[in-house]
Amino acid sequence: MSDVEKNEPVVSAYPIHPGIVLKLEVLPARGVTGVQLAEAVGTPRPTISKILNGKHPITPFMAARIEAAIGYPAELMLKLQINHDLAEVRDVEGERLAAIRRIAA
Repeated sequence: MSDVEKNEPVVSAYPIHPGIVLKLEVLPARGVTGVQLAEAVGTPRPTISKILNGKHPITPFMAARIEAAIGYPAELMLKLQINHDLAEVRDVEGERLAAIRRIAA
């Protein structure tokens, strides 16, 4: 393996899940832990853990609660979630989607 290959960044097949952004960038920048976030938004810790690990979607209700607690825009979290979900659907259902006959331009 060449030095170039070793230093190549790992690129995900999907747009990033908003929970990962929260976990790696937003919460640390604000000095907030997942436990503190769970307590602030009144959600069980396992649910917040799943969100922060990209295993559970952020709903509009949850995005609004997180925004209220830490000031990170709900709209941005939801845009990230939509992009992530749509990429996943296109990947999983690609063949079925390709088989649909286009009926309009």
